[in-house]
Amino acid sequence: MIAEPDVTLTDYALVVETFLLGLWLYRSRGSNSLKAWFVILFWSISIAALVGGTVHGFFTDPQSTIATVSWLLTMIFLGLTALAEYGIAAYLLLTQRSANILIGCAVFVFLLYAAVVLFWNPTFRIAVIDYVGGLILLLIGFLRLYLRDRSRAALIGMAGSLLTLLASVVQQAHISISPYYFNHNALYHLLEAVALFLIYQAGQSILRTAIPVENP
Repeated sequence: MIAEPDVTLTDYALVVETFLLGLWLYRSRGSNSLKAWFVILFWSISIAALVGGTVHGFFTDPQSTIATVSWLLTMIFLGLTALAEYGIAAYLLLTQRSANILIGCAVFVFLLYAAVVLFWNPTFRIAVIDYVGGLILLLIGFLRLYLRDRSRAALIGMAGSLLTLLASVVQQAHISISPYYFNHNALYHLLEAVALFLIYQAGQSILRTAIPVENP
């Protein structure tokens, strides 16, 4: 028996979606750092959703060892998602050299975040703060790209980023379609699925046109 079927099934749907989006990007033409960050973004979400959905559905005792370890893994992979957001934004906003500096700072933040999660406070709110920080920078990156090139891909990326922010607000505010049949976590997953598809579409277009990095 699945303990939270709405949350578990929508989590597993996210697993399939983000795995495929990452795979399609991975198998697309070309090889560069920006492409790698997009792939990390989708596959880190896929793993986090797989572990999170399994915990929600089958290991609901928060005191059990498997639930504790699974939760920590979910938090770490969400931190990796935030790192990927910073990585993408860096290449949308900066020159190659400056992007590398920002990414180095983001890696340091990720390591600090991982230490906090593992040794101090593994609450989901900390992951949300880290994730939303990267998402805001990603939104600014898409905005800059739009102002520079009036690109449709940038608009789609902005829409996906804004929808992801909205999904986070819905999740934190416990807004649901039904508290019993489709709760706030399930609604968050649904909105996130649409948002991630929009970000994928933007990423595919940006990578095809090879415009994100400005060399000094």
